[in-house]
Amino acid sequence: VQTCALPIWGASARLLYVSPEQINALVPSGLTPGLRSLVLTTSQGKHSINLMIEQTVPALFALANNAAAAEHATTGQVITASNSATVGEYVSLFATGLGPTFSSNGLNVATTTPTVYVGGRVANVSFAGRAPGFIGLDQINVQIPAGVQAGTVPVVLTIGNRVSNTVLLAVR
Repeated sequence: VQTCALPIWGASARLLYVSPEQINALVPSGLTPGLRSLVLTTSQGKHSINLMIEQTVPALFALANNAAAAEHATTGQVITASNSATVGEYVSLFATGLGPTFSSNGLNVATTTPTVYVGGRVANVSFAGRAPGFIGLDQINVQIPAGVQAGTVPVVLTIGNRVSNTVLLAVR
């Protein structure tokens, strides 16, 4: 983790990853939603852009071929076409942008529980919040709903009027 700061409207964003092509930063909590200025200073000069800050902007992480970044909740094994999820099983999906959290039993739980659709059906969400031990990574534990057809099915989540990207999950 980089120790330098990236100023966003007078607050500092913690840098998580920096390369010549990409910067990953954790937007500070407590910023009021709205348009904010971000100033990037490098050895090549300063560059300013505007960011729209929102309470929640959910996005699901994906692996190769848009496969959901997901694992079997009981074993921690990555879900793949050859290691599919099953109907009724709990899986962990990985995301970002779930918004504010509160502390409960040592976990940072999302203030607003997302609605998760697996294969077009609403899934039971048993946990949504920060992935334990990680910064900027959210975890959503869901049960694969009855009636989901075997195959590669779409997964999408919503929070309020915000809809995430769609990823694919292997289900047998």
